[in-house]
Amino acid sequence: MCNLELENLWHQIYIKGERYFSSGFCDIFLTDLKPISLKPPIFTIGARCSAIYMRKYNPYIKIIETLVNELINSQEHISVKVVSTDLEVTKRQYPIDQICAKSLPINHECTFESFIIYQANRIAYKTANSLVDSSGDIINYLFLFGSMGVGKTHLLNAIANSAMASTNNKKVLYTSAEQFVDEYLYFKREQCGSFYTKYNDIDILIVDDIEGLYADRGAQREFFLLFNKLYDSKKQIVISSYYAPDELFRLDDNLRCCLKSGFITDIQKPDYNARIAILENIVAINGLVIPQKILEYIAQHIDNNIKRLIEAPMRALDYASYNKLSLSLDIMPSAINYIYSQS
Repeated sequence: MCNLELENLWHQIYIKGERYFSSGFCDIFLTDLKPISLKPPIFTIGARCSAIYMRKYNPYIKIIETLVNELINSQEHISVKVVSTDLEVTKRQYPIDQICAKSLPINHECTFESFIIYQANRIAYKTANSLVDSSGDIINYLFLFGSMGVGKTHLLNAIANSAMASTNNKKVLYTSAEQFVDEYLYFKREQCGSFYTKYNDIDILIVDDIEGLYADRGAQREFFLLFNKLYDSKKQIVISSYYAPDELFRLDDNLRCCLKSGFITDIQKPDYNARIAILENIVAINGLVIPQKILEYIAQHIDNNIKRLIEAPMRALDYASYNKLSLSLDIMPSAINYIYSQS
């Protein structure tokens, strides 16, 4: 099977999984996997070799296998084999200046002004705004959860940007739970200095994808201690997750109780009318000329990822232009496939 056919098969697995299992299955488990080859009876998939990802993939191999066999007209049963595509991951050694970096890069284009507001994310938006404007005495801790692509990371970056630009000039540390685990394991191995040094003088700690703590129980205990230290010092903490705190069953019980202690806000996917409004807004802002029927088609077929929805009008025009076609309903099935492949 050639690369194009392989990518098309993977796209079909993504679509079928999205409809059958919900977008969460695809967004968490499929986007970090890569099809390597299909040589019946073996379908080989590449995965990152870190423990956090391998633990996620293993329970779902049989599900992917089922989807492959549904899609492929083969006389023999296709089995799925997972191999590592990044052998360096488990051996990586971080220099101390990288481990002790004050913050992950903050996207300065992700601001409150550029955040697209609709009914299902309005509360999260207002709460995030209020956190920046308040002190730790008023809003000490915010937990945002929702599926992939609904804008959690955008809001985290918006909080960081707004806090650093405020008159109080708040000191922000933006990181991910996976980065936190890497730092913890580094200090545990090297035994150099205090693990908490970089957290001593911050005003706001922002942690993306708290599920990353699944990778190490020791790191969970350290985060529990850090959380309480910051919380008791009236510092502010912002955490994002795919799941609500009650659903983070693989976290330490004490830590999970901590995560339930503040403002907990979910961000839902926009409904059809909200998706139409978002598309019309994007078209107007960028001065695009796209028929309403095309926008309605996009809204019907991209319903689970805001970023993909925002990019869809321009990508649809790119697809039509590249293929020297007019943008019409006739080409939209192929254009949608192109949009998914480029996202």
